[in-house]
Amino acid sequence: MYAGGANVVGRESKLATITHYGEKHLKFYAGDQALSPTYCPALFDEILHFHSHGQPEGHGCEFALDVGTGSGVVAALLAGHFRRVMAIDCDPEPLKRAQPKDNIEYRVARAEALPVPDHSVDLIAVGMALQWFDVPKFLQEAKRALKPGGTLACFAYRSPCCPDYPSVTQQVRLLACVTLRHFWDPRICHVEAGYRLYEMQRYFSKVKYVDSTDEKPWVTDTATSATLRRYCVQWPPYMLWKRRHPNVKDCVEAMILPSPETMLRLSWIAHLVLCKP
Repeated sequence: MYAGGANVVGRESKLATITHYGEKHLKFYAGDQALSPTYCPALFDEILHFHSHGQPEGHGCEFALDVGTGSGVVAALLAGHFRRVMAIDCDPEPLKRAQPKDNIEYRVARAEALPVPDHSVDLIAVGMALQWFDVPKFLQEAKRALKPGGTLACFAYRSPCCPDYPSVTQQVRLLACVTLRHFWDPRICHVEAGYRLYEMQRYFSKVKYVDSTDEKPWVTDTATSATLRRYCVQWPPYMLWKRRHPNVKDCVEAMILPSPETMLRLSWIAHLVLCKP
């Protein structure tokens, strides 16, 4: 089950999210989380390998677009590989926290109306945000904006695993997939499906799906057991569950985890879809 992300919910999906969870829970999606999952180089190696295939040497690294950038985490990583990066989000608040770089331009804009000319972008990246878009409209816009041979890369991660403590992984999955199963925003099904959406084949001629592995994780972090528990408490579906079960034993407190100070090596199940026009 999906367990949050660092990219903000934009205005086009804010109303639906407020209806489902309540307005105060939006800050979770804006990056105000107990844990800070980090994208590993292996993820971007996968993206860049796909992107470079069929590109003439020295081409394809001019202009990248990060859509649903939130606080600019993905944009900052793209800036090391592309001469110019534009990072957009339809909510201006998280953009205020973005790290400035000489080759990144931050702009308020919607995914369904990309502020770029036709066939001008080498690579479009969407990290933890595709499920919040009007997907057909965005894919149509992405196809319009990409250069011939350009790449659309969409990726997301789900609930954390703990390779050193299988029992921790089991506890987290029971919480996410059983106890809280009916409290997730319905659009999260796109993440659970690994972004395997029929619209991808409709708009793009080449589509490749890749999933992370335990041996080669794409998203990682290290935290104490207490911090992991606090991360779960911040999940919007937990907050919704709590409101509806005020007199039931707290499901996060009931998780059987190692002692609070125990350090845990965490990784997240991640999915990537790569597309070319």
